[in-house]
Amino acid sequence: MKSTASQAQGAVGEGARCMFSEMWTLAVVAGALLSYRFLISPLVKLTSSRAAMPIGGFVGVVVIWLVLAVVLHLEGAVDTLDDFRLVIMVATTAVTWKTVTADWNFSERRRPQVIYRLGLLFLLVLSLIDLPVAVLWLMWLVSAGKPWVHHSMLAIRLVKMYAAVAIPLFVVHLFVPNYVEQASPLLLLFAGVALSHYVKPAFSKIALGRRPWSWVVENQPYALAASAYMWGWRRLPERLTVPLLTMSARLSIPLNAAALVVELLPLISGFSPWTLGVSLGICAFFNIVVVVLSGIFFWENILCLGALSVTAFLLADQWAPSWWMAISFGALLLLSSVHLTWKPWDLGWWDTPFAVRMIWTVSTEDGGTFELHNDFLDPYERDYGRHYGYFLCDERICTFHLGGVFNSALRDAIFESAGAPRKIEAIKKTYGASQRDDEQTDSHDRFMIDLFTGLNAGSRRGPLAGLCRVLKAPGGQLFYRGDLPPYRGGKTVAEVAVRYRETYFDVNEGTFTTITDHLVHRTPIMARSDDHR
Repeated sequence: MKSTASQAQGAVGEGARCMFSEMWTLAVVAGALLSYRFLISPLVKLTSSRAAMPIGGFVGVVVIWLVLAVVLHLEGAVDTLDDFRLVIMVATTAVTWKTVTADWNFSERRRPQVIYRLGLLFLLVLSLIDLPVAVLWLMWLVSAGKPWVHHSMLAIRLVKMYAAVAIPLFVVHLFVPNYVEQASPLLLLFAGVALSHYVKPAFSKIALGRRPWSWVVENQPYALAASAYMWGWRRLPERLTVPLLTMSARLSIPLNAAALVVELLPLISGFSPWTLGVSLGICAFFNIVVVVLSGIFFWENILCLGALSVTAFLLADQWAPSWWMAISFGALLLLSSVHLTWKPWDLGWWDTPFAVRMIWTVSTEDGGTFELHNDFLDPYERDYGRHYGYFLCDERICTFHLGGVFNSALRDAIFESAGAPRKIEAIKKTYGASQRDDEQTDSHDRFMIDLFTGLNAGSRRGPLAGLCRVLKAPGGQLFYRGDLPPYRGGKTVAEVAVRYRETYFDVNEGTFTTITDHLVHRTPIMARSDDHR
């Protein structure tokens, strides 16, 4: 009888300990989310606006970052978060690689750029040795106010979450000495940051049409691939591309449904490390499909998702099965979808086969004409690879990058037009608007003049030259082909010209039709007295 009573007491004690541990684990998770939302995010914004901050204020901000780094070294934070070393190392390395190997901005002085990149590289190396230094890496990264581009957001947010988790872990360990850390809830936090970038687009697609399933049955994904081809993502000759586009048009519903399933799968992936790891891996593969179809390359996301997937499998033996964790993980993804935690991009639109693109060309002193692709215009490769430049013309613009639209009536009108010039013009008058902007035009001209004045004088395009250019980080908008040979440097540029082009792909006829193609802007390149080298 005594043995039975002792066993019962032991079971009750074990249950109490589990409830105690889960209660404080929930406190750590809630504290991390609050810390992310109300401390780390505002701190990052403050740091990125340092130019407008008095010196005393900026010193205070730096002190806060240093305190965070110290907290991450304290017992209770350093050991637990070391399980996520691979994730943070991959995130920081990817962003550093992209930043350090980017070409020089000739409109800014060279020395600050060199100091910024060397500092970032130095802090990366230190963080690979001592992981908590990653928060100082984050401070340095955002101090120039430059890394906020879409493709780096996921990686940066993972580092922000690393900093955010440290605070509640330290507090709980300080006041609850018997607390035993659990890696699985923290893994769900990091995975939630990453996978929210896919769940939010799914809800955006669901909200597009009159019914939740409208996007699945009405969207035409072949139009995305056709627009990417027209923009310069050319993997195959046209005679081979057209049959593939025609065939994919018959698979629109399965392709749309598959995309939506992939983006919604994370909602039910928090039940085990295996479901979570598989979901992360599927989202990484989904990004590979995206680059094949559209030329949009989220390579930073692919690397971070892969690191998270591997980490999920490595932590499988530490996973504590819990229904509340799985349900809370789904709730976390829903909260991020309404921007209560962080703000994933919507990425939900209707695809159309009507591509509107600005095309840059250069005329050289020896009489040559070359196309200037967005890869040569780094560090603004993404901007020039999207809808940048519409401000140079008076045309009424009714679509955005790769022919996307939000309005279903506009979508239907474009498809019904079959690319007829008069119908397209009527659509532009009804739905379009001019984006002419003289201030942006002046900024564009200054950048082009600074760039080619420097190159004409013999300056190097970036920190990597010759064969070392293969070490440069990949771009995110792979629209690097056109009708003319690409400009790769080595020739003196006399003028930059910009053309406005509208192209339509008719899937029924299997033809690409150029609706209009005309010159809208010229920028003569002249010598400048100021030195940006």
